[in-house]
Amino acid sequence: MKQKSPIAQIWEWGESGHKQLILSIILALLGVLAGIVPFICASKIVVMLIGGEKDFQSYLVYIFAGAVAYLLNTLLYTGALGISHKATFKILKEIREKALAKLPKLPIGTIMEMKSGRLKQIIIDQVESMETTLAHVFPEMTSNIGGFLVVWIYMFVVDWRTALLAILPFPVGMCLMITVFIGYSKNYARSVEITSAMNDSLIEYTGGIEVIKAYNQGGESYATLKERCIANATFFYNWMKECKCNIYAMIIAPTTLLSILPFGWLFYNNGSLSFKEFVTTIILSLCLMGPVLAVMDFVDTLAKVGTVVENVNSVLSAKEQDHSGNESFTGKDEDIEFKDVGFAYT
Repeated sequence: MKQKSPIAQIWEWGESGHKQLILSIILALLGVLAGIVPFICASKIVVMLIGGEKDFQSYLVYIFAGAVAYLLNTLLYTGALGISHKATFKILKEIREKALAKLPKLPIGTIMEMKSGRLKQIIIDQVESMETTLAHVFPEMTSNIGGFLVVWIYMFVVDWRTALLAILPFPVGMCLMITVFIGYSKNYARSVEITSAMNDSLIEYTGGIEVIKAYNQGGESYATLKERCIANATFFYNWMKECKCNIYAMIIAPTTLLSILPFGWLFYNNGSLSFKEFVTTIILSLCLMGPVLAVMDFVDTLAKVGTVVENVNSVLSAKEQDHSGNESFTGKDEDIEFKDVGFAYT
């Protein structure tokens, strides 16, 4: 059986909120498209200003259109996030309820193997981390990708050369971003493991503090907790130091003007690009990378989704104890004897 992707698995868990999530995606896409209109209006106004247009009514039309579009963008974006968050909290509640309903059905040995700190981290913390995927990634990421494509296609209509030049810095930034995610899954899985160990020690220490003090074992028990806390902090500090290329990627990727201005000016000078087209491509290039940067903000979320889904699924899909072979014995004269009966957990 083909294994589902993490995103497909989360989408399946969120079945009860599909209609609301789809509606939020549509509203978010309309909001992104509305957010592009002020940039187009600004390009028209700049062209008229430089061209010496003195009729205020001509400017007023574009000012009004840009203001209405900006207001519409705010309302649609807010509405989309409101709907997606309501659906998300409902879905997360259902996932937690399923996990809690699953625990009594599992063999006692399976429960004992899952330390309390790990169960808390999965059912509380990791389920909570799916909020970003459901409430933000689905509506925002999809709508911003759609917005980027619409702007880029419009730039192709204006001038295909500047449209290609506008995205030139983006692959450079992505190359730097890729270096950050080499081994990301491994590091994130390790972060979950080391955080779980720290949570286990913390819960065990606080839960047994009376016994620890009674037997004068405070120093030894606290030393273990301290060691794991320091190990957790050290791991994350070293991991973040390795991610410094992400800063350069976020700086380089949106610098569309570095390629648009020199080459656009060259095309304008040789007459192959009109002044109106040159100004339009400059302003649209500023609008082009906004959606892309919004998408890049979710790269980290998508990179860790696999580990989160795997851990949550380890609880939801765990093998339940089989009670189908139970026998019911009745009668006063029956002698029941257990001989060579045993059980064990690996």
